[in-house]
Amino acid sequence: MYCRAMDALYFAVEKTALAFLAVTMSLLFVQTVLRFGLNVSLSWAEELCRYLCIWLTMLGSGIGIRKNIHVGFDLLKNKLPEKSRQVLKHAISIGLIGFSVLLATNGFSLLRQVSSQLSASMGISMGYAYAAIFAGAVLIGVFSLESILRKEGAKNVGGQ
Repeated sequence: MYCRAMDALYFAVEKTALAFLAVTMSLLFVQTVLRFGLNVSLSWAEELCRYLCIWLTMLGSGIGIRKNIHVGFDLLKNKLPEKSRQVLKHAISIGLIGFSVLLATNGFSLLRQVSSQLSASMGISMGYAYAAIFAGAVLIGVFSLESILRKEGAKNVGGQ
């Protein structure tokens, strides 16, 4: 049951990240053509791309946890026996859960502080940009917990 829910969450996060990437790349292309081709600039394009990149970073951190593709220090891990390797994997996941709780708590506090501020170019609430911290922290925590609960035989998840 929880596997399907986690797969659905991962699917939604991955598709959202892909959509944000497509919008960012398209907007950067249009902005470049307008600026250098027609000597016209969209005043809000750079700001929107910056906020989308923040969201991409935070969504990507959750994707990386789920797919187990973050850069790691494998020298020690590869020297350990399988049982010790699993203990280390769980210890790292528990540490990530603790980190995500701290990040989510502080991210939510920061989100509440800036939600009434408006962005310079687009005039939208800064809460939209800062919500990425909270969302990324939740994803890190949820996917780290999944890593602990997942059966040992399920090595590759998330489409790998």
